[in-house]
Amino acid sequence: MLVVIALAAAAPWIFTRASPDQIDILARLAPPSRLHVLGTDNIGRDLLARLVWGARISLLVALVSVGGAASIGVTLGLLAGYLGGWVESVVMRIVDVFLSFPAILLALALVAVLGAGVTSVITALTLVFWTQYARVIRASALAEKQKVYVEAATAVGANSGRIVIRHILPNILSPVIILATLGMGTAVVAESTLSFLGMGVQPPAPSWGWTLAFGTRYLRDAPHIATFSGLAIMLTVLGFNLLGDGVRDMLDPRFRPQ
Repeated sequence: MLVVIALAAAAPWIFTRASPDQIDILARLAPPSRLHVLGTDNIGRDLLARLVWGARISLLVALVSVGGAASIGVTLGLLAGYLGGWVESVVMRIVDVFLSFPAILLALALVAVLGAGVTSVITALTLVFWTQYARVIRASALAEKQKVYVEAATAVGANSGRIVIRHILPNILSPVIILATLGMGTAVVAESTLSFLGMGVQPPAPSWGWTLAFGTRYLRDAPHIATFSGLAIMLTVLGFNLLGDGVRDMLDPRFRPQ
């Protein structure tokens, strides 16, 4: 993940000569070579440059959508778990409605309404993924508000806002961090899926999903296009999943080696 993030951050300085939109029609569908390490696409654009620049889009979408989903889910989950009553009923019924739709179909419907583009993809993924944070935080808040330290804070006169923010929230952040780390990989897959279906980031932007979809048209003549695009998605998602497992092992005492 450090390599992917570093390449994405340094893309403007690495590819000063071979930009992702630079066309060399004489080198179209060229296989990997010294000049083009991963080959070129159908109009001669350098595939390595497009994949590295595409990492910037995928990581941006994943980071912003996961951050937005976590913010919404944590806020509503805390309110539902701590206040209970009609607040909990309303929040959880909204969660149930969102969860009744398959995630990718709901994202497609939202993008169809909002229109294709990076902003629409981020908004759709945020609205799709916030429910898992709300459910986890609500369950954790229900358990934490019964603890002795919450009763002690109430006994000394702390108000509900202080109890939630200063006492309950810091003790239930571990599952949020784990979910967010694993959710980054899910967001990368979702963004690539939407772009693959033509509903996400639109060309000429160097999206991994669009490059993979386009590469499937040239599997016989230029299999490197689809192969390297798919590998970029797979390795990035694998990296986020392994990172999520590592964060879980670090934050959860039950998984620490004795």
